[in-house]
Amino acid sequence: MVNNMARNLVAENWRLEKSRYHLLGNHCKTCDIYYFPISRICNGCNSNELETHVYSGKGKLIEWTKIMEPARGFEMFAPIYSPLPREKANY
Repeated sequence: MVNNMARNLVAENWRLEKSRYHLLGNHCKTCDIYYFPISRICNGCNSNELETHVYSGKGKLIEWTKIMEPARGFEMFAPIYSPLPREKANY
């Protein structure tokens, strides 16, 4: 069980590498709204016509949270910091 979990975490790290080192979000082609973090469906119009948007990396951190007790199996990653940034530049 632990080996499978570790294998899955390694695979997930590779899949999510870009989003961990860059601010990636979505741009909805239907209603022209930008989102962070990446979503599968537009929160505005429920469209799945989304494209990846790479944010500039310059902005202001407007809120964050510190998770001290993560879900079972993720204890090794505690504490987990979760940011909510606001981009400086216009889209």
